Parts: sequence; C-alpha cells; structure tokens
Amino acid sequence: MPKTAMAKNKSVREEMFASITSWQTSDLSQKEWCRQQEIPYHVFHYWYRVYRTEHPEPGNNSPFVRLTVKADANACCEVVFADGTKVVFREPVSVQYFKSLLF
Repeated sequence: MPKTAMAKNKSVREEMFASITSWQTSDLSQKEWCRQQEIPYHVFHYWYRVYRTEHPEPGNNSPFVRLTVKADANACCEVVFADGTKVVFREPVSVQYFKSLLF
C-alpha cells in the first residue's frame, strides 16, 4: 500500500475514533447521532466494531449483560442491544415472557 493511502487510512481511523468518542459523550442513540452528523449508520457501526476491538471495556470479557428483574413485575420497556438492535414492548409483558425471549 502506498504511503499516502496508509496515511489516509490512519487519518480516517483517527477521525472515526474521535466521532465515536463524541457519540459516547452525547445523550443520543447511535442512529440519531449519525443522522445529526450525516454519517451513514453502517459506516459508524463498522468503525465502532473496530474501536471496541481495540478498546475493550475493562473487566468485560462477556458479550452478555446481567439482567435482574423482580419476579412480580410487569413493565413496558425497550431493550437496546450493543449493535443498535431494539426490541420494544408497547404493552405490559410478564417477567416470565420477557425471560423466555432472553434465555
């Protein structure tokens, strides 16, 4: 690869990593942040995967997050996964039903 291409790739990498840091400090979802910055979501998501590979969260070796729910609780909720996938419950669901989807 020519030096100019390598320099360009490094520059793009640094720019995207700075963008990820900017998103992390915002209160926006990935998709909303990308929309406001006019960055295609699939491009951001690719760089976010690269970023997470190079900057793993300390003490987090598992892709799973522990979920604790009260046995008698019913709730309307929204679950957002790390890849941006969203599951929305628009009506109350039982804890048993919710657990059956996750486990």
